[in-house]
Amino acid sequence: MAPDLPAVPVDDSLPDSVRTSPLVHGPSSAEWSRSHEALRATPALWESLAFDGIQADGSGGLVELRRCPTCGSTLARPITKVNAEMLMIRFEHICAQSLASLKVA
Repeated sequence: MAPDLPAVPVDDSLPDSVRTSPLVHGPSSAEWSRSHEALRATPALWESLAFDGIQADGSGGLVELRRCPTCGSTLARPITKVNAEMLMIRFEHICAQSLASLKVA
């Protein structure tokens, strides 16, 4: 579970590109919702977020869990079983490479 982090206030003096980025959101519920929806909807942003796992959605499907870099909330997005397996295989390969590096260090 991610630690509870304080919300980052959005400074009006920041450039529009920073103020409107879903990677930065203010303390209100509306700002969090808007930002988190944009993170879920943008594949490149979603994939850049810290991975928190895959879990059953309670209705026979799966969700992929990622962490918001601003507030630490765990965000969920539906994922197919095939895509979840491909993601896990990719992570398995990364872990195997890392373990191999430990053996030679």
